[in-house]
Amino acid sequence: MYISKIKIKNFRNFKEKEVEFKEGINVLIWHNNSGKTDLLKALALILDYQGTKRLGIDDFYKSSSPELLTELRAAAGLPPTSSLSPSIPDIYSPYWHSGLWGR
Repeated sequence: MYISKIKIKNFRNFKEKEVEFKEGINVLIWHNNSGKTDLLKALALILDYQGTKRLGIDDFYKSSSPELLTELRAAAGLPPTSSLSPSIPDIYSPYWHSGLWGR
């Protein structure tokens, strides 16, 4: 099984980003400070099937104003919303949805 695509929204340095993967080994070659580590952190959040990883305030899009983040935290008790959406080819979908992924 492999993840063919990930859509990242409001996560770390990514306001909105879509990255496609090929089956097999993929190599990330991007400029310095362009989001390689942030992409790996997003994938780690998705692959942590036991839910032990948690988001912190530093995991949200960096260009959000501090005032907005403070307002949102105060109003809702929660940080702003980020989303991570992996795409898995249909052939592997039964494994992902059955909970067998990651065992």
